Amino acid sequence: MAGYTPRGLERHLCRAPSVYAVHGKYRLAHTPWVNHSWHTTLYVNADGLTTGLVPDAQGITIQFDLHRHRLMASCPGGISDSFALEPMSVADFDARFSAMIERPGGSAIHDRRPNELP
Repeated sequence: MAGYTPRGLERHLCRAPSVYAVHGKYRLAHTPWVNHSWHTTLYVNADGLTTGLVPDAQGITIQFDLHRHRLMASCPGGISDSFALEPMSVADFDARFSAMIERPGGSAIHDRRPNELP
């Protein structure tokens, strides 16, 4: 059945951005502060969610492609990288995310410590 997604994976993909939050930490580290952290929000686009252009190197855009179940990083020069959104540990996600950011020339520097935990 084309386009079918197992229910468990669907739940994981919807929950993953808030659980991992690495994309927000990256954007927080590279974007000037806006009141209430509005500079770290994700925006809806035709394929899923995007950070918009993050001012790192020549500019990096992070996109959650929810049709293809991939996380992608691209720059205006056309260089891009991506990896599959699948169940994985936060450490694995962070390692893949960092490698993905560095391929188009970005700096994967961000605060890796957990925050807002009880």
